[in-house]
Formats: sequence, structure tokens, C-alpha cells
Amino acid sequence: MKKRTWIFAGFLAGLIFFIASWIGGTNFLMGGTIHSGDLIDQYISFFAYFQHTLLHDFSSISFSFSNGLGGNTAGNWGYYLLSPFNLIALLFPTKFLPQALYIIILLKVMVASASFCWMSKKLHHLADPWAISLAVAYALLILVT
Repeated sequence: MKKRTWIFAGFLAGLIFFIASWIGGTNFLMGGTIHSGDLIDQYISFFAYFQHTLLHDFSSISFSFSNGLGGNTAGNWGYYLLSPFNLIALLFPTKFLPQALYIIILLKVMVASASFCWMSKKLHHLADPWAISLAVAYALLILVT
């Protein structure tokens, strides 16, 4: 087993995602935008709340008037905001949250592919081409489900 097969699988999935988002017009590095669907309506406001809470007003971590008519935010934290990848959003100004989310999605795709490849090699002893192919397919499939 090659020691770096999983790294290759991660970068390959990231490259395919980058090219597909470029062709689809959602790659902000190539002039696109990912302002569509729930991203513009939900995720941007959730991540703005995430930034505000962690950087400015930690007292709003459990309750927010921005949550509908006001309410408990435990569900939002648990479902949307507690991924360690989301800490990347703290490095960006609020107006650049769509770019931060693109980078977070790209990194999640890469890590999903790399970890699936590693697992398939370790547990099932798949040959490198199979492990890489299945890992990339898995990582890109989770984007559309």
C-alpha cells in the first residue's frame, strides 16, 4: 500500500470539485458566485451569527432574537455550526462569508475523500485505483445528497 494514496484521493476530489464549480459558475475564484438555494437564505446568516457570537458577544450563544421570533439556538449550533471546519469563517470579514463557505466546502470534500480512501485501504484492502475511485465518488456524491 502506498502511503500517500489517501492524500492523492483528497486532492483529486478537491480538483474535480474546483473544476466542476468553475464550469457551473459557482467558483468565486473564477468569477462565479455560490449565492443560491439555502446558502443565501440560511447559511450566510447562520455564519454571520457564528462570527458575531464567537468574536463579539458570547452571551448570545444560547438565545437569539435573530432565531425566528427569538429562541434557543442549540439546534442551530448542533446542526450547522459546530464543525471544526467552521472556524475558518472566523478568519474572514462578514462580507466575505460566501468565499469562506466555498473554502470550507472544498476542504470538507477533500477530507471526506481522503478519509474514505484511507478507510477502504485499511479495512478492505482495496487496490489503489478502486480505493481512489470510490473515495472521490463518495466525496462528490455527498455534495448532491
